[in-house]
Amino acid sequence: MVIDLTGFRLLELPVLVTECVLSTMHPIEIPGFHYVSEAQKIETNQTQIQSLKIIRELFDDSTCILNSKLTNVVFAIDSFSSTDNKKTIDWLKSRSSGTMALACIEGENVEEDLNYFFQEIKVTKALAIHASGLKSLPPGISRNLEYLEILHGQWITLDILLTLDFAKLQIQNLALTNQEWNIFFKKWMNSECNFKLKSVKAQLNEEGVLENILEGIDFTYINSPQEFLKPEENVVVLHSGVKIVRNDGVVASIFQLLIQGSLAILMEVHYDQ
Repeated sequence: MVIDLTGFRLLELPVLVTECVLSTMHPIEIPGFHYVSEAQKIETNQTQIQSLKIIRELFDDSTCILNSKLTNVVFAIDSFSSTDNKKTIDWLKSRSSGTMALACIEGENVEEDLNYFFQEIKVTKALAIHASGLKSLPPGISRNLEYLEILHGQWITLDILLTLDFAKLQIQNLALTNQEWNIFFKKWMNSECNFKLKSVKAQLNEEGVLENILEGIDFTYINSPQEFLKPEENVVVLHSGVKIVRNDGVVASIFQLLIQGSLAILMEVHYDQ
């Protein structure tokens, strides 16, 4: 089926009607204009430039109507050429004063453009990097982020993990061994790393029960897991979990999970206990 992209011209609607249309959209749908650009690429070579123009015009019109500012962005950084990426990043900077609360970056082998994004845009609260092909964490990322998510974490070694001192970490496709996780927990208990950590959830690369991962570490079993663990959809808790204690008295709970068929580990730090 061929979709007629010219049949509904949102930018030509009266202001009141446009406001009604935008009010029915979920917030995440408004910045997700890269899907429009992907569809238009099929038309001609010149529509890529036109699609960028439409994205910018639609954003400016919608924020004007809704009297809102740009704070969150989902950026498929490989939707355009590298030159267009840089132009788009410059445009985002001009609309956000160079600061955003939340950002999700997607793409494949876009390390250069990703570095340029963080050079020009400061993300202050939460960041999800879904870009593949990275070899290191891009410079320019604030160490005061509340949340960092990395989808393709094959490049994260134990030494790199020990330097990721963010409040909340979620990492998929991590290649750490169970022995390396054991070293991580021991170093955390000795206050040698990740002092600001509140939680870390990561995919396990090796099978093995939690007791084996924590070999040589003092822990106690948790009698009431519901006091420490919030239920999540598509997440199965494999056992009751354990507690470990840092040398300053801070308690952390550790659970082994099954998330959509993949083993994962969850560590939650409880500063109020």
